[in-house]
Amino acid sequence: MAMTLVAAGRKNRPPRRWVPLAVVTVLGVGALGVALGRGLDPTRRPGTVPFCDPSLPAAAVGTPVPAFAAVDQDGKQVSGNDFHGLPWISDFIFTSCTASCPILTGRLVALQRALAGLPVRFVSFSVDPEHDTPPVMKAYADRWHGDPARWRLLATDRDTLARLGGALGGAEDPSASGPFHSDRFALVDGTGHLLGLYASSSATDLDRLRRDLRAALPRTHEAPADRTTSRPTGATSL
Repeated sequence: MAMTLVAAGRKNRPPRRWVPLAVVTVLGVGALGVALGRGLDPTRRPGTVPFCDPSLPAAAVGTPVPAFAAVDQDGKQVSGNDFHGLPWISDFIFTSCTASCPILTGRLVALQRALAGLPVRFVSFSVDPEHDTPPVMKAYADRWHGDPARWRLLATDRDTLARLGGALGGAEDPSASGPFHSDRFALVDGTGHLLGLYASSSATDLDRLRRDLRAALPRTHEAPADRTTSRPTGATSL
């Protein structure tokens, strides 16, 4: 009799309406997160020039990097000619990013440490030049304790970014539907030609980057002294 009453109670119990409601809530929160992420990404703001111009050819190894001019984190005028003579490694970030950019910057700082003693420079192009002024980028660089002698953080105009994004592989999807910054490093030789693109999350790619860099280094250049820097929270090792 007891078993019969329990079974009857279960049969007459009203359906759990919270189950579909919970599913809808989860899906709604996920969609909101995607929408907010896109809204915070400066490369997706309405009315802005696409970061990577879809009319330009994709990055090709061996091609020259387009001429560019910018202001660095110290307020100094910098052009592409200032990087001639030594290889350099670049990435694309924006300082207000809270998702992929801190990870990418941590990897770049770790790469700087791994390549200490080698004559190579590092360039981070901001994809949000309206917000990333020299003082903002200076604070960002100081927060990460990178090598100030070898690391330039640059804000250019939108037209220049469109050309550099195509030449240096700065967009995962160079299409009109919504280009955005990538997690790749680009290696440029001392003559301003692209040597390769490397996924920052791939140990295999980073090994290849180091090999390509050493092959491109001037044999007679005196390497700078090794530098010791503290590791910021979030930096990764190679």
